[in-house]
Amino acid sequence: MKFVLTQFLVFFSHLVSDVVALDRAYARPSITFANYTHGDFDNLYDNAKDMTILSQYAYVHAAMVKESEEEPASGGFMSRKEPTAETIEKRLQLLETATTIGEFLDYNEDDAFQTDKEGSVVKDSIEVVKTDLSEGDNIGRTMDSVVVAFHASKEDIKKSCVWSITKHEEQKRIVVIFRGTSNSGDWVKDALIFQKHVDNPAKNRANIPDKIGIHSGFANALLQDEDGPTGYVAKIMAELRPVLEENPDHSLFITGHSLGGAMATLFGFFVAASDDDIYVKNSPVRVFSVSSPRVGDKAFRDSFKQLEEEGRVRHARIHNARDKVAMLPYIGGLYRHVGLEVKLRFKGLEPRLDYPRYEGWTQHSKSVSYWQQITSSIDAVKFHGCSLVRQRLKLASEELKKTTLENEYLKMWGLSD
Repeated sequence: MKFVLTQFLVFFSHLVSDVVALDRAYARPSITFANYTHGDFDNLYDNAKDMTILSQYAYVHAAMVKESEEEPASGGFMSRKEPTAETIEKRLQLLETATTIGEFLDYNEDDAFQTDKEGSVVKDSIEVVKTDLSEGDNIGRTMDSVVVAFHASKEDIKKSCVWSITKHEEQKRIVVIFRGTSNSGDWVKDALIFQKHVDNPAKNRANIPDKIGIHSGFANALLQDEDGPTGYVAKIMAELRPVLEENPDHSLFITGHSLGGAMATLFGFFVAASDDDIYVKNSPVRVFSVSSPRVGDKAFRDSFKQLEEEGRVRHARIHNARDKVAMLPYIGGLYRHVGLEVKLRFKGLEPRLDYPRYEGWTQHSKSVSYWQQITSSIDAVKFHGCSLVRQRLKLASEELKKTTLENEYLKMWGLSD
């Protein structure tokens, strides 16, 4: 009888949660906070908007690098549409001259580049950035960012690990940006369900497992290379560290769209778990993933939550309602989402904020099967792109400007109104 009553209460609570606002109290006696020099400079909307634009810039820059590495026309009839040697040289010069994101995007408008022909995702990215420029919505916050490093070699692209480091002096932030898949159909590959169990970088905490299960595609892209099981993570952290040393008053942000969002989540976890406190010197590592699939298993989720409670990481997981990529992979609960869900809804509905607060928690966003994902490409393209994310963020700006990412965590823990 007790079991039946318990099951009824769980079922009823799920029905109620779809109708009324969530009770976000999440009291955890283990919560501790480091003595950071500063917290959020910006409200949740401004940070989410900036990180969304940065995630799109990465697609454009990578397309520019790809075109600069093309072979020049040989002069034959079949090479009429290939770039000339002079065009290739001009592309290289423009890439070497640019220092800020705004300059890279301005040079992308030069006749030397044809990045709008690189596929629907790149074309969508260009439109997202152009719209932001034309609306004048705090464009200096992203366009004035200095590009410290950008890695989009053929080997990086082959490994699906294209990434950048940018710096913004006024905002006092360093941002690591991961590019997502460059073709609108590649999201299907993200639905593969196989896991790889890797050493848990947070395992020195109490009651934290030694191993975590990570989506094999994401693990192979970000972790495994010729230098070992954390090769790419180690390389990025090594390149990031001197940037933080040279800018001791800056905070670390990480972002990416789609596959890039999954990479941002995974990299943010490894950075926050590091014994080197330079990465969390001024504030938690702040991850803003956009339209990201799930990354890891329950052990990954529990380890991520532990780092959140230690004040080492914050994660805003932004996605459109009905974006099926954000529902994958699931497979009977084998994969778990992490961080604060920022679900952007339609028809003027306010955004929904949600968090995995307890073991029986069920995410508001439904899950779909691999077959459903493959057979729903139209919806995936429509709801997965950042044009719609940008539009819905703007519609939700009034609500999101009332809060910060840190404040939402405090609300979830019952530590703030």
